Amino acid sequence: MVYGKISLDIIHSSEVRNSFQRHSKKTVGSGQSTLFWQDVWWGNVTLKSKYPELYNLESNKHCFVMDRVKINGFEWDWKADPMAAHLNWNLAHLTSDISSFSPSNEPDMWRCILGVDGLYTVEALRKKLDDSIPPLPGIKTEWVKEVPLKVNCFIWRAKWGKIPSAAALLARGVNVTNPNCEYCLNSIDCADHIFIQCDFATAVREGVMRWCGITLGQVNTMTDLLKFAASWGHCHKKRRVFLIICYGMLWGLWKARNDRILKQMKPTPTKIAGDIQSLVFLWLKYRGSMGVIRWCDWGMSPFACL
Repeated sequence: MVYGKISLDIIHSSEVRNSFQRHSKKTVGSGQSTLFWQDVWWGNVTLKSKYPELYNLESNKHCFVMDRVKINGFEWDWKADPMAAHLNWNLAHLTSDISSFSPSNEPDMWRCILGVDGLYTVEALRKKLDDSIPPLPGIKTEWVKEVPLKVNCFIWRAKWGKIPSAAALLARGVNVTNPNCEYCLNSIDCADHIFIQCDFATAVREGVMRWCGITLGQVNTMTDLLKFAASWGHCHKKRRVFLIICYGMLWGLWKARNDRILKQMKPTPTKIAGDIQSLVFLWLKYRGSMGVIRWCDWGMSPFACL
């Protein structure tokens, strides 16, 4: 049996089979591959569940549609006579139910109900999943192709406080020697403090904003920063570059924080801002589609090439 280009031979367990059938519809042709009682092929439920008394009298409970429905009528194989068991009413309704079905020479097919053409696509399944999952609160994290995948994932995790900061490790029961920020030593090391609230992060951010020529205003959390970046300006290209710069700034601050803890390195905010400037330049030059970007122009303003 064929489902698009996927063989149904891979579906063995009832759990996988039931999950598959929720998003598919059986189109029966010859009936050679469709179970008469146990598959959903006529209506929205199995004939087994609709006529349980008749199913109990069936001799071959794994029979196929072709075994019971013939061109000239029906062919039954009962363990006992349904008439004698007072099931003649059920049998009459069953035959009336499926009387309009006529077998053909076409193979039995699964048709996906997620798409309009009956074929399975990952896009259709993804849309179904997205529609069934309630939206998360706050702004949507944008996955930017110019930014490496690990950085996109890191930004998403950091926004929800799921990075291994001291506060997050303590919440998981991990023993942390010093939970305070390595820079200011006054506050708990958490995502919002590392990237936004710490004086070191503020100094780096101010240096990056001066280079961009942007007045950021008051931000207290990562969400504030990402919300500002997602709505800044009126030019889509400039807004996208600015968002990439913000991603690079958050990634650069995280790397600097780890270097200070693990390698006892103590770079200045000016050094970190310069590293962020170089990092984003490489992302856009070799991963983006902005064309030729010259370092001399980039150093003056990240929007000079747009």
